[in-house]
Amino acid sequence: MANNYRKIDYGQSNWTGPLDLMLEAYGNATADTGWIDLPLVNTVSLGYLSYLKVRAVGESVALRTQFAVGTSGAINIAVIPSNLIPFGFRYLVGFRVGGMGPIQLIMDSDHRLIANVPKDAIGQQINCDTVIMNGYRL
Repeated sequence: MANNYRKIDYGQSNWTGPLDLMLEAYGNATADTGWIDLPLVNTVSLGYLSYLKVRAVGESVALRTQFAVGTSGAINIAVIPSNLIPFGFRYLVGFRVGGMGPIQLIMDSDHRLIANVPKDAIGQQINCDTVIMNGYRL
């Protein structure tokens, strides 16, 4: 957004051009999708609500999820549409409720959200609530 700033001289011809560029950049930087519910896959029900919610605000993306899985290893739990997160490959951290240690979540370059679940976390509630900043475009 900062690259689109120009001095606006109201006396110059076409002074609305720079203003329009700045307003467009401001709109892109503050665009908000609101919370979008996405389906989870390869998860199990433990009698509580499992969910994945994603919200894009400008260049930042918030992600909230709660789930449990029935097996250990690298488990694909969701695919996040590329229009919600235009950049790929991120490491995220989830936490076990009542368990020991964090759970690693990875969003790979194909926008799959993969949970690396150890054996002692099978059937435990896992939560992740984070914001992803797109540092490549800032």
